[in-house]
Amino acid sequence: MGVYFRGLEEEGIFDVIGVISLAFIFGTIIYYISIRIREMGFPKIISFIKLYHKHIEKGAILSGITLIALRLYFPIQYHYSYIQGRKIILPNSSSHIAPTVEAGATLLQVLAIAVVVGGLVYLLRIFFNRGQNDPDRLFERGKEYFDEKKYSDARVYLRRATKILEKMGKGKSDYAAKCRYNIAMSYFYEKEHSRGVELLEEVKQIHPKFETQRVDDSIRLSRTLEDITMGISLLTRAEKALNRGDYPSARLYYKKKIEHSLRIGLGSDFIPETKYDIAFTYFSEANYDMARKELLELKRDYPNYNEMEKVEELLAWIESKRQKG
Repeated sequence: MGVYFRGLEEEGIFDVIGVISLAFIFGTIIYYISIRIREMGFPKIISFIKLYHKHIEKGAILSGITLIALRLYFPIQYHYSYIQGRKIILPNSSSHIAPTVEAGATLLQVLAIAVVVGGLVYLLRIFFNRGQNDPDRLFERGKEYFDEKKYSDARVYLRRATKILEKMGKGKSDYAAKCRYNIAMSYFYEKEHSRGVELLEEVKQIHPKFETQRVDDSIRLSRTLEDITMGISLLTRAEKALNRGDYPSARLYYKKKIEHSLRIGLGSDFIPETKYDIAFTYFSEANYDMARKELLELKRDYPNYNEMEKVEELLAWIESKRQKG
């Protein structure tokens, strides 16, 4: 061990690089942790550590790998000489004598780093992974992720809690219902409304008495938002096709938009404008007969359309084009 510690004194490069790398890594971690603590306040510090303990593990492993790599790249080396037949370490590292790699001391230090890092990771996992079969702890962890808007992580814990409750014969309890409801709402907040509705319907089927009003309201809102999202998506696709001159594709999306509006009961609000857009695609292709037909149907079916002036204007343009043709 004496040789080992003398090696640490002799080896300055490793110490400097190691200290700099550790200072950088842990300084960065502490900086971001301090920012988060200021944002959250002291009462949420424990919750923060629970949420990010995996990142702490990764930081520790990365630090250990970095230090081990540096140690192996810059192994402990001594400058030896012999005086009266005895091998001694020279204090002056700039000696003309070539240094000798001390494999034993180097490996001892690598082992020490590995043990420290491994022990830290083991303790973190023992502390934070306990209760993995406790539905209460799993639900609590899932809700913490949910509140942090880490919905995919929340679903991992909530699904595990649900499975454990099922194994315990409590798959239809209100506790299981809460897990399933939060899983469904995680999709709602990720704007995957169709998946959310599917899971909310499952909650109603398995737990018919669980907060029926709340579940029904969530289903209704999810469907409304899904319809709005679909309508906006079709309109956006139609406008993109129109802008690039792809009039057949634009018409296809406009017609799908009309079907969608009729299905959700928004015909009188959106269909007249969409029919005008369809007529305009025909007009842009110089297909004046079809454009005129669409506009006349619009006038007949929606006489109270609030932009009838532009319909008459386009009809006048079509008549002038037909007369010239």
